[in-house]
Amino acid sequence: MFKTSLLAAVGVLASAQAFGGVIASDDFNSYSDGNLVGQGVAGSGWAGGWINGPGGVGDKTVAGGAVQIVGSNSGAFRELATPFGTSQTIWISFDFHFTPPGNAGTVNTFGGLSLFVGTAGSGEKTLLGDAFKKDVWGISSPGGLFENTSVSVFDAARTAVARITINDGSADVVDLWVGDNDTDPVDVSGGPLASLDQKNGSTPYDFAGVDHIRLGSGAASQFDNIILGDTAADVGAVPEPGSLALLGLGGLALIRRRRG
Repeated sequence: MFKTSLLAAVGVLASAQAFGGVIASDDFNSYSDGNLVGQGVAGSGWAGGWINGPGGVGDKTVAGGAVQIVGSNSGAFRELATPFGTSQTIWISFDFHFTPPGNAGTVNTFGGLSLFVGTAGSGEKTLLGDAFKKDVWGISSPGGLFENTSVSVFDAARTAVARITINDGSADVVDLWVGDNDTDPVDVSGGPLASLDQKNGSTPYDFAGVDHIRLGSGAASQFDNIILGDTAADVGAVPEPGSLALLGLGGLALIRRRRG
């Protein structure tokens, strides 16, 4: 789906943050309608195409440039060309919603994008979305901790943006912002709606070595526009707080250039 551009502001920020870059992306627009698994390699930054996870191959399809998942427990994995390092910040954005709404709290409504080392269940690091019958966007860990927002996963398709801060030697942190829809850029200039740094009560998060993502759901749902990048601008978000100064300097430079 088309995201509204920020025009001059994004242009200034992109030039100011030339060191950033997209790590991997897939908008599903080049796929034929039909099964997601077996379509081959599309997008960029991946080691291969989508492979089957829980559920049948026919439970994961592409329709109109978006992924549709059906079934009570279904998912698909994709391997990154470059695993997460031991000290870096990674931004992730994606569109998600349950379809149709109306079954909140009545079915196995886990759903969202998960980060894995490998594809075994023991390798899951976190899920961004609805953990299990929470009915709202949030962050969940395989150790049973949840940090939820108040934003519904049922009322509309929305874009989520997550920041994964990998700290060598200390707890890694996941921050989550959720937009009002799936067309406008998500504003990450303020504080996150949810944040989590613990796998369980005594084990900190550790995202080093993450090499797979999974799109998974326990009810009918839709995914689109997956982007992993080095900066908020790389994933189409409104500049992060640390970038606002760069944006201001860039804008000032443009003003001076025009006056000159």
